[in-house]
Amino acid sequence: MYSIQEEASTIMFWNFNPGTGALAAQQIIPSVPPGFTGTDFTSEIRVSADGNFVYGANRLSDTIGVFAVGRDGTLTQVSHASTLGDYPRIFSIDPSGQFIAVGNQRADNITTFRIGQVGQDRVSQGRVRGSLTFTDNYTPVGSPSGMVFLI
Repeated sequence: MYSIQEEASTIMFWNFNPGTGALAAQQIIPSVPPGFTGTDFTSEIRVSADGNFVYGANRLSDTIGVFAVGRDGTLTQVSHASTLGDYPRIFSIDPSGQFIAVGNQRADNITTFRIGQVGQDRVSQGRVRGSLTFTDNYTPVGSPSGMVFLI
């Protein structure tokens, strides 16, 4: 199980015991980009459909962090993408697993990103698996605070 800590700007990996419901912390890592200083508040965390990546939103650095999931469940920071907005409150991965839509609350918009899909190769055509590339789509919407895709 993964959790994101709003005021600590960290992501935690937990072992979950399905028999007892107990959690045991295994890893804690920063959700913000390397070298970021100042105040930040995280908001959302999502796991890719294939289970190979975890994404976390950082509201005051206005980024989505991309983390690769290791065989043992631990996370390694891969990259960060600017949300190209202000205060990413929410984001959702589309049912195909190819896009992420980010609701930037203070920018009053949703920005859309393509998720790098290159099979088993780590890099193909300049895109890293799991990384985010802006699609040039801004959608105006007043103060987004929640969204889901219909399946």
